[in-house]
Amino acid sequence: CLIIILLFREFLSSLLTWMEILPAWQGSLIFLLLVTTVSFPMTWGLIVLNLAAGFIYGWLLGFVIIFISSVFGVIVSVVICRRFCKNYFRRQMATDGSYIRALISLVEGPKGYRVIALSRLTPMPYGFQNGLFAITDAGITRIALATMTGNLPLILINAYIGSKLRSMEDVTDSNRIDSYLIVGLQILVSIGLMAYVIKRSRLELKKAL
Repeated sequence: CLIIILLFREFLSSLLTWMEILPAWQGSLIFLLLVTTVSFPMTWGLIVLNLAAGFIYGWLLGFVIIFISSVFGVIVSVVICRRFCKNYFRRQMATDGSYIRALISLVEGPKGYRVIALSRLTPMPYGFQNGLFAITDAGITRIALATMTGNLPLILINAYIGSKLRSMEDVTDSNRIDSYLIVGLQILVSIGLMAYVIKRSRLELKKAL
């Protein structure tokens, strides 16, 4: 996975540099394909794409492109993962993974919308989250709408930061102070979410037992 990420990162950096000279509509279609690709489990790159869109197209258009692409990517990812992976992972959890089952029950329950939306604010990989939600019975509409709610603030922030960068090298540089600030904020949010999810999962598990 690490090798694939490193190779993809080099390819992505070259591709984004080339995209700077493309017309906006062609670039938007490429961003749609790229964001859909990184919406699958075991992939990476949504934040980089978000920054790149802001850098190439400016804050507002960059935000719109990534926001729409991320929702489209979630729908495609969840539908395909459910088609090919859901039954397998459900069978694996039949004899183990009681807390995972409780978490799935929580996502499928009345508070599922909140859990999905809040999870988008955490540093947990975007594609991994989609894979987790795919093995639940939560409706596609709920997942898509909750994703829109949760993605909104971070996509806005990243598109704005991207629009202020001076070069594509800044976009793909993971050592920027801005990146650390964003990740730090995500970690703080994730701590609160983790405590909430664990508490609710235990309650759901008690009910199941």
